[in-house]
Amino acid sequence: SQSGKSTLLSIAAILFFQKLQLANQLKNYLVFPLNWQLQQLYIDDVVKLYHMYVDHTLKMLQICRLELIPIMSSISNWLHNLITIPGIPAIPPTLTHYPNFPTKEFGALGKRIHNAWGKDDGFADFVTEIVSFPNNLAKAFGFVSAVYVYDHFEACGYELVRPEEKFKDEHQPPVILSDVVCKATKSCPFFIASQNDHEFFNIFSIEKYAQWS
Repeated sequence: SQSGKSTLLSIAAILFFQKLQLANQLKNYLVFPLNWQLQQLYIDDVVKLYHMYVDHTLKMLQICRLELIPIMSSISNWLHNLITIPGIPAIPPTLTHYPNFPTKEFGALGKRIHNAWGKDDGFADFVTEIVSFPNNLAKAFGFVSAVYVYDHFEACGYELVRPEEKFKDEHQPPVILSDVVCKATKSCPFFIASQNDHEFFNIFSIEKYAQWS
């Protein structure tokens, strides 16, 4: 504690952000910062985890694309409805008629989420859609990729148990959240800090990285 890990993470992410600005590349990357230690209330509940990822990603999207502010509530409502309404909801006219809105890409992303949520054996697929959401949404809106900034990464080393009332296939094993997070992160630029290095390297499975200390 108090050794400067989170500070170094912040400095690294800010430097990267500034370099994007100088290179006129800011429009190509959606930065997604998350402190896993502050998300303990969400980790064991996939519905709360989904809402947290969606809400946090949309906040970052709004920062990058100020022109989307008038329709941000419609985007949020539609994404939340994907796991509350039995059939996939139609994209509202507020979005489809909005200038340059990526209706096709946005709809395809929503369909994948809804299909994973609706399958009896879709638990692992749904968790994958959750943690891949920042990058998938970024690409739908024309970004090159998301940039994951994770602090206290080892706090996501959690075993998610299948909600029996929703995913009824009994043969689905628990999902190790950190494994899925690593798989979703490794294809993007990322900055990751740990609180406890021993616990961190037990769950961190990305092979290509540069270590700072």
